[in-house]
Amino acid sequence: MIFLSSMRMKLIQFFILSLLLVSCVSLPAINERALSPKSLNMKIETLAGETVFAKGYVVLGTNSRCLYESKDVYMQMLNDYEYDFEAFQNNYGDTRITLLNPNVVMENRNQLEGETLVLKGILITDYDYLNGNPIDLQACSENALVVDEDYLRRLNAGEVL
Repeated sequence: MIFLSSMRMKLIQFFILSLLLVSCVSLPAINERALSPKSLNMKIETLAGETVFAKGYVVLGTNSRCLYESKDVYMQMLNDYEYDFEAFQNNYGDTRITLLNPNVVMENRNQLEGETLVLKGILITDYDYLNGNPIDLQACSENALVVDEDYLRRLNAGEVL
């Protein structure tokens, strides 16, 4: 009788561990689930208000607090700004999103600036800075990511990839 209950307990433990292992393996890595700014902008209607993972190139300048599609896109945009302003105005609106929580983002500037990272946050739309509601001189897009402070702290501590 004791042997039977011991064996049953081991089978239950094995089953539970198997379920845990399968669930971990079936979840895609954060990096694979992350969407680029362009993808987020294209899916804004369905993703607005949702928690998302966004992957892009972080620019935190005096006039910008943005996540860009990539470093290459950002560099080309700067070039177009200087030499082809029409291309600058027409080609880059959907390749970036504003990073909100300016205090949190700027406090972590040394770890974020100039890096290609995956950030977690809530995606919002109609961040209407162009019409003064609110005025945000560092905004680069009407769509924005409210960066998750806990995730950012864990990212800086090397706990998430």
